[in-house]
Amino acid sequence: MPARADIDPIEMREWLGNLVLVEFFGDVRKFRIRVDGTNIAEAGGRGRSGANVEALTSEEERDVLFRQYSVVLDEKRPAYYETEFTNSDGRYLRESKLLLPLSSDGETVNMVLAGIYYRQISSNRRPG
Repeated sequence: MPARADIDPIEMREWLGNLVLVEFFGDVRKFRIRVDGTNIAEAGGRGRSGANVEALTSEEERDVLFRQYSVVLDEKRPAYYETEFTNSDGRYLRESKLLLPLSSDGETVNMVLAGIYYRQISSNRRPG
């Protein structure tokens, strides 16, 4: 697994708005969002850089994120998801998400780099 230091943001500039960097502290429920791309912040309703799990007030969003990120942390492998959910700001989101594990020691996943693209965004509840 690469480390955070192996990634040069300048080389990823065309995707930066759709990237999220999440740091984990030994458990999927203990994290801090280090970087929240501008497109992610806009779609989600607000930026979450520097936020912890407390920023996730929606049970649905917490469940989705914990389930997805657990796979990457536990299995130490990338994962891809297409998901629909209502986030903590009440926005219904349809997203495509690639999660990539990062490790400072080559053994334990301590960060995840996520590339997220929204297929459809609604300012309120789920359609239908």
